Amino acid sequence: MTTKITGGHLRGRTLRTRRNIGLRPTAERVRSAIFSIVGADKINGSKVLDLFAGTGAMGIEALSRGASWADFIESDGLRCRQLREVTRELGLNDVTRVFKKNAIQALEIITGSYDLVFIDPPYQSNPWENLMSRLGNTLSLNVDSLVIAEHRYDRELLQTYGRLTRAENRRYGDTSISIYINGVQNG
Repeated sequence: MTTKITGGHLRGRTLRTRRNIGLRPTAERVRSAIFSIVGADKINGSKVLDLFAGTGAMGIEALSRGASWADFIESDGLRCRQLREVTRELGLNDVTRVFKKNAIQALEIITGSYDLVFIDPPYQSNPWENLMSRLGNTLSLNVDSLVIAEHRYDRELLQTYGRLTRAENRRYGDTSISIYINGVQNG
Protein backbone atom coordinates (compact mmCIF):
# COMPACT_ATOMS: atom_id res chain seq x y z
CA MET A 1 0.00 0.00 0.00
CA THR A 2 1.38 3.42 -0.91
CA THR A 3 0.43 6.92 0.15
CA LYS A 4 1.99 10.07 -1.31
CA ILE A 5 2.79 13.25 0.59
CA THR A 6 0.94 16.09 -1.15
CA GLY A 7 2.87 19.18 -0.03
CA GLY A 8 5.94 20.66 1.62
CA HIS A 9 9.55 19.56 1.46
CA LEU A 10 8.59 15.86 1.32
CA ARG A 11 6.04 16.39 -1.44
CA GLY A 12 5.83 13.40 -3.76
CA ARG A 13 7.58 11.05 -1.32
CA THR A 14 5.79 7.75 -0.92
CA LEU A 15 4.89 6.12 2.36
CA ARG A 16 5.01 2.38 1.78
CA THR A 17 3.25 0.17 4.28
CA ARG A 18 2.10 -3.40 4.30
CA ARG A 19 -1.59 -3.77 3.61
CA ASN A 20 -3.43 -4.28 6.89
CA ILE A 21 -7.05 -5.15 7.48
CA GLY A 22 -8.90 -2.06 8.64
CA LEU A 23 -6.22 0.37 7.45
CA ARG A 24 -7.78 3.22 5.48
CA PRO A 25 -5.32 6.06 4.93
CA THR A 26 -6.80 9.50 4.35
CA ALA A 27 -7.19 10.03 0.61
CA GLU A 28 -4.71 12.45 -0.98
CA ARG A 29 -7.41 14.90 -2.08
CA VAL A 30 -8.91 14.95 1.43
CA ARG A 31 -5.47 15.50 3.00
CA SER A 32 -4.79 18.34 0.55
CA ALA A 33 -8.16 19.90 1.37
CA ILE A 34 -7.53 19.63 5.13
CA PHE A 35 -4.15 21.34 4.89
CA SER A 36 -5.57 24.02 2.62
CA ILE A 37 -8.34 24.74 5.15
CA VAL A 38 -5.92 24.76 8.09
CA GLY A 39 -3.45 27.04 6.30
CA ALA A 40 0.32 27.39 6.38
CA ASP A 41 0.31 29.91 9.25
CA LYS A 42 -1.33 27.39 11.58
CA ILE A 43 0.97 24.54 10.50
CA ASN A 44 4.36 26.32 10.65
CA GLY A 45 6.12 25.49 13.91
CA SER A 46 3.13 23.57 15.28
CA LYS A 47 3.22 20.57 17.56
CA VAL A 48 1.02 17.79 16.16
CA LEU A 49 -0.81 14.86 17.71
CA ASP A 50 -1.89 12.15 15.25
CA LEU A 51 -4.42 9.81 16.93
CA PHE A 52 -5.24 6.49 15.22
CA ALA A 53 -2.11 7.24 13.16
CA GLY A 54 -2.16 4.19 10.85
CA THR A 55 0.36 5.09 8.13
CA GLY A 56 1.15 8.40 9.84
CA ALA A 57 0.24 10.30 6.67
CA MET A 58 -1.43 13.19 8.50
CA GLY A 59 1.41 13.82 10.94
CA ILE A 60 4.10 13.32 8.28
CA GLU A 61 2.24 15.66 5.93
CA ALA A 62 2.16 18.28 8.71
CA LEU A 63 5.92 17.88 9.29
CA SER A 64 6.54 18.17 5.55
CA ARG A 65 4.57 21.43 5.53
CA GLY A 66 6.46 23.01 8.45
CA ALA A 67 5.25 21.52 11.74
CA SER A 68 8.06 21.24 14.29
CA TRP A 69 7.01 18.01 16.06
CA ALA A 70 4.59 15.09 15.74
CA ASP A 71 3.49 12.43 18.21
CA PHE A 72 1.83 9.39 16.63
CA ILE A 73 -0.62 7.23 18.59
CA GLU A 74 -1.41 3.81 17.15
CA SER A 75 -2.66 0.68 18.93
CA ASP A 76 -1.42 -1.85 16.34
CA GLY A 77 2.16 -2.99 16.99
CA LEU A 78 2.96 -3.77 13.34
CA ARG A 79 1.77 -0.34 12.23
CA CYS A 80 3.91 1.27 14.97
CA ARG A 81 7.01 -0.56 13.69
CA GLN A 82 6.20 0.45 10.11
CA LEU A 83 5.67 4.05 11.17
CA ARG A 84 9.03 4.13 12.97
CA GLU A 85 10.70 2.75 9.82
CA VAL A 86 9.03 5.36 7.61
CA THR A 87 9.93 8.30 9.86
CA ARG A 88 13.54 7.07 10.04
CA GLU A 89 13.71 6.70 6.22
CA LEU A 90 12.34 10.24 5.81
CA GLY A 91 14.81 11.67 8.34
CA LEU A 92 12.07 12.58 10.81
CA ASN A 93 12.95 10.43 13.81
CA ASP A 94 14.41 13.43 15.71
CA VAL A 95 11.06 15.26 15.55
CA THR A 96 8.65 12.36 16.13
CA ARG A 97 7.57 9.87 18.75
CA VAL A 98 5.44 6.78 18.15
CA PHE A 99 3.33 5.42 21.01
CA LYS A 100 1.72 1.98 20.95
CA LYS A 101 -1.45 2.90 22.83
CA ASN A 102 -5.11 3.28 22.17
CA ALA A 103 -6.19 6.90 21.82
CA ILE A 104 -7.99 7.14 25.18
CA GLN A 105 -4.99 5.70 27.08
CA ALA A 106 -2.66 8.03 25.21
CA LEU A 107 -4.54 11.12 26.35
CA GLU A 108 -3.76 10.09 29.92
CA ILE A 109 0.03 9.79 29.40
CA ILE A 110 1.06 12.33 26.76
CA THR A 111 2.61 15.54 27.88
CA GLY A 112 2.96 18.76 26.01
CA SER A 113 0.79 21.30 24.38
CA TYR A 114 -0.51 20.54 20.90
CA ASP A 115 -1.51 22.98 18.19
CA LEU A 116 -3.01 20.44 15.75
CA VAL A 117 -4.71 17.14 16.51
CA PHE A 118 -5.70 14.72 13.77
CA ILE A 119 -8.23 11.99 14.58
CA ASP A 120 -9.05 9.28 12.05
CA PRO A 121 -10.40 6.11 13.69
CA PRO A 122 -11.72 3.16 11.69
CA TYR A 123 -15.12 4.17 10.34
CA GLN A 124 -16.87 1.21 11.99
CA SER A 125 -15.72 2.27 15.49
CA ASN A 126 -17.36 5.00 17.54
CA PRO A 127 -14.87 6.50 20.03
CA TRP A 128 -16.19 10.01 19.46
CA GLU A 129 -18.13 10.91 22.61
CA ASN A 130 -15.50 9.68 25.07
CA LEU A 131 -12.49 10.80 23.03
CA MET A 132 -13.75 14.26 22.10
CA SER A 133 -15.02 14.94 25.63
CA ARG A 134 -11.60 14.07 27.03
CA LEU A 135 -9.86 16.20 24.42
CA GLY A 136 -12.22 19.08 25.08
CA ASN A 137 -11.33 19.03 28.77
CA THR A 138 -7.60 18.32 28.56
CA LEU A 139 -4.85 20.80 29.27
CA SER A 140 -2.74 19.24 26.48
CA LEU A 141 -4.25 21.55 23.85
CA ASN A 142 -3.12 25.12 23.35
CA VAL A 143 -5.75 27.85 23.16
CA ASP A 144 -6.86 28.18 19.53
CA SER A 145 -5.50 24.73 18.67
CA LEU A 146 -7.39 22.81 15.99
CA VAL A 147 -8.79 19.30 16.24
CA ILE A 148 -9.47 17.78 12.82
CA ALA A 149 -11.82 14.80 13.05
CA GLU A 150 -12.25 12.53 10.03
CA HIS A 151 -15.37 10.38 10.12
CA ARG A 152 -18.02 8.78 7.93
CA TYR A 153 -20.42 11.31 6.46
CA ASP A 154 -23.38 9.76 8.27
CA ARG A 155 -21.81 9.99 11.74
CA GLU A 156 -22.92 13.25 13.33
CA LEU A 157 -20.51 14.75 15.84
CA LEU A 158 -21.67 17.28 18.42
CA GLN A 159 -21.20 21.02 18.00
CA THR A 160 -19.20 21.27 21.26
CA TYR A 161 -17.14 19.00 23.50
CA GLY A 162 -15.89 20.86 26.58
CA ARG A 163 -13.75 23.74 25.28
CA LEU A 164 -13.88 22.42 21.69
CA THR A 165 -16.34 24.09 19.33
CA ARG A 166 -16.91 22.94 15.76
CA ALA A 167 -15.94 25.70 13.34
CA GLU A 168 -16.38 23.83 10.09
CA ASN A 169 -17.70 20.62 8.56
CA ARG A 170 -17.02 19.47 5.01
CA ARG A 171 -17.90 16.34 3.08
CA TYR A 172 -15.76 14.51 0.50
CA GLY A 173 -17.61 11.44 -0.77
CA ASP A 174 -18.19 9.13 2.20
CA THR A 175 -15.75 11.14 4.35
CA SER A 176 -16.62 14.11 6.52
CA ILE A 177 -14.13 16.42 8.15
CA SER A 178 -15.16 18.26 11.32
CA ILE A 179 -12.77 20.97 12.48
CA TYR A 180 -12.92 22.11 16.11
CA ILE A 181 -11.23 25.07 17.78
CA ASN A 182 -10.06 24.84 21.40
CA GLY A 183 -10.67 27.68 23.81
CA VAL A 184 -14.01 29.06 22.73
CA GLN A 185 -16.04 29.43 25.90
CA ASN A 186 -19.36 27.63 25.98
CA GLY A 187 -22.53 29.01 27.46
